[in-house]
Amino acid sequence: RALRSREKPEVFVVNTDPEVIGLALAQLITRKRVPIVICGFIYTLRRSPILNWFRRLYFRMVLAMTRGVICHSTLETTRYAELFGLKKTSMAAVPFALNVEIPATLDLHEGGYVLSAGRAERDYGLLSDAWSGLPHRLHIVCDTEAPLRPVKASPNITLLRRCFGGDFQREIAGADFVVVPIKDKELSAGQMVLLQSMALGKPVIISRTPTTEEYGEHLKTLYFVEHGSTQALRDAILVLASDAKLRAAIGAAGRAYYQQRHTVTAYVNGIVSAVERLLARV
Repeated sequence: RALRSREKPEVFVVNTDPEVIGLALAQLITRKRVPIVICGFIYTLRRSPILNWFRRLYFRMVLAMTRGVICHSTLETTRYAELFGLKKTSMAAVPFALNVEIPATLDLHEGGYVLSAGRAERDYGLLSDAWSGLPHRLHIVCDTEAPLRPVKASPNITLLRRCFGGDFQREIAGADFVVVPIKDKELSAGQMVLLQSMALGKPVIISRTPTTEEYGEHLKTLYFVEHGSTQALRDAILVLASDAKLRAAIGAAGRAYYQQRHTVTAYVNGIVSAVERLLARV
């Protein structure tokens, strides 16, 4: 309908590959050309080399139909440009954003436990190793089995397999701090839990990777630890667990950082700016 209107759109911004294909077919039928930009693109590998070959071929075809690709990190733009080798498709990065609504009745407090959550690219085995012998309680929220298999049984570790919506938000609200251990440092992961926690003023320990580095500053808005290091993670946990003032300072600064850079309003402004830059590249 948009293509058949008197004033056709200047650009289509979509979020999925089927939308790209559908728009490309619609433009072929109507013989009207409008640039397509795909937003939030993430490419992940599979175990099968043959499947990876077909997926790369398929997404190369899809991305070739677009004017530009918007990712959530600068690293991804460089990686995808090299991987797909599309000279006419430009890349841009806009940090992930999240609309976190905080109910007036939500009790923000320290409940005497540490929280970790998420399923994609989480290294809960590393976290459980770091937790060995610690007297503190750890709650892990994850509804899939695979990421939890390496977790060593401990009376101080509680696995929450069915914790969603308001229950999950209350888990964050009652945590002393949050830990996000990332497994693959080349993939963009962990941002959703990170931003939800920052929005509630909770300090976050997160693995330092090329993608997470764009979401804050060490010991100011969050706490970075060396990727894959059990000792570094353990040391960070001990530091935050013993320093209430540091927890409060990082939590407050993180909340302000979220409100300034990672709300939906900030994200939309970033998308609009990125689209304008992509369209300007001919």
